[in-house]
Amino acid sequence: MLSIRMIRNVAVIVGLMLGMMATLAHPATAQDSTPASTPVVDQPVVVGSTEITWTGEWEYDAASSIEDQATFIQIDMEQGVLQLVSYGAFEDAEIEDPDSAIDMFTDAYFESAGAGTVEENGSGELEDGTIWRLYTFDLQAVQVSLLITAVEGEDDAFVVTTLTANTSAFEDSLTQVQDEFTLNEDGQLFQDIDEEEVIESLPAQATPEASPAA
Repeated sequence: MLSIRMIRNVAVIVGLMLGMMATLAHPATAQDSTPASTPVVDQPVVVGSTEITWTGEWEYDAASSIEDQATFIQIDMEQGVLQLVSYGAFEDAEIEDPDSAIDMFTDAYFESAGAGTVEENGSGELEDGTIWRLYTFDLQAVQVSLLITAVEGEDDAFVVTTLTANTSAFEDSLTQVQDEFTLNEDGQLFQDIDEEEVIESLPAQATPEASPAA
C-alpha cells in the first residue's frame, strides 16, 4: 500500500520538474513570466530535525516545499540542463524500511512524470544503513537520471533525498550538490555516497542533451 503523504510529496516534485522542462522548452515565454529577482530565503531551512543550508545559485522553491520536504532547483538555459534536489522526512506507518521508502517514492515518481524506458542503473548500502539507487529514464525526449537515498532517522522518520538532473550533466551535478549543501552545519547531502561508483553506473551512451523540442 502506498503512503498518501509520500504520494502527495512526490506529486509536488514531479509538478515542479515538469514545469522546469516547460521552461527549457519555451525559454522566451519563461523569460517573459519570470520575476526580475528571486526572493532571498532565510537560511537554514528546517525539515524534521535537520537544518539545511546551501551556497551557489540554488533556489529554494518555497511554493513546492512543504512541512516535511524541501526542494531546490537550478536551470541552465544555455546548456538545457535542469537540476532538482529534494530532502524529505516521512513518518508513516506504511513505510517499513529504507527499501520500501524508495519503492514507494519511485513508483509514484515515475508514474506521475509519465517517464519512459525507466532503468535501474545501480544501488548500494552504506555503513549507516542508507540505501541508494540510481535510475535513468526518458522525459519529454530528454535522458534524465535520478539518485535517491533513504535511511531511517530519528523518531521513526525515514529521510529520503533525491537529485534529478540530465544524465549528461549528472556527474557535475552530484559533485556540486555534495559541495554546496550542508546538513546541521557539518554534514553533506549524499554524504558517504561514492561518486565514482554512481557515475560508473550511468549508461555508457549518455551524451550531452539538447533542450527539449518545443
